[in-house]
Amino acid sequence: MSNKHDISPIVKATELNDYAIDNLSRNILTRETFYSNSEGNIVKITPINAFTDNYIWALHNDQHCVVVDPGDPAVVLAFLKAHNLQLSAILITHHHFDHTGGISELTKHYPHITVFGPNNPNIKGITHPLVDTDTLYLDELKIELSVVTVPGHTLDHIMYVAPGMLFCGDTLFSCGCGRLFEGTPAQMFDSLRKISQLPRETLIYCTHEYTQANIAFAETVEPHNKALAQYKLWVDQQRSNNKPTIPTLLSEQLQFNPFLRVHVDSIQAFAQSIAGDLRQKTVTDPVQVFAALRQAKDDF
Repeated sequence: MSNKHDISPIVKATELNDYAIDNLSRNILTRETFYSNSEGNIVKITPINAFTDNYIWALHNDQHCVVVDPGDPAVVLAFLKAHNLQLSAILITHHHFDHTGGISELTKHYPHITVFGPNNPNIKGITHPLVDTDTLYLDELKIELSVVTVPGHTLDHIMYVAPGMLFCGDTLFSCGCGRLFEGTPAQMFDSLRKISQLPRETLIYCTHEYTQANIAFAETVEPHNKALAQYKLWVDQQRSNNKPTIPTLLSEQLQFNPFLRVHVDSIQAFAQSIAGDLRQKTVTDPVQVFAALRQAKDDF
């Protein structure tokens, strides 16, 4: 493992399942996806269910596995055993315990693994603290990831980016975004702006299954959004079959995630309509619109 900056670029993400999107139409049974690494080999990306609604993301080939935000060590160890895999690294996005709680136990079982994470001394077990613009290379999987700081949900929050995929922790959710436990609306708005500027084909691997609840709020903001209505039908079908709605495409989210659409007239009008309830005189600039939306979602 290294966090050097001299690694050759990897090729773009490729999905090998039946996932297809054409004007938000879908033919998909699972959201298990695949990634083509720098040597053209396939890395599988699998969600491990944890707690009530967490996803721990496992990136793995036939031998090695890297996990993102392993809050629950038991489900990770069970996954590794079931698939006969060796854990080679851990990626942490922020300090909340449902994302870091498994570090201690997992490093007892795999004492020589690398643990990447924010430069926060309060997170016990980080071996390679990361800062903005760092690059890390997962040797066993031949994948390079760029580190981007995204304060808002927490001040130490980072995300991991590769061509075609994003591990964003609790910054962006499908149809929603993370609560502002530590950061300011301006910080979170800027963090979401960084995500919105990624290539549209980027697959977003967030860490909670909040999609249905987020859609319920998004419908109050944009009740006539046809793309949102179509997406809701698919999401309800997925959840009725106990299947994940994550990952999601950035191109999807730009069509119906209100927190990525603060420039849209209808969303600005919604923010203005609730400004009185929020004791704000005006809601005009994007940060104000975002702050109004986030407060409304908190109270929803």
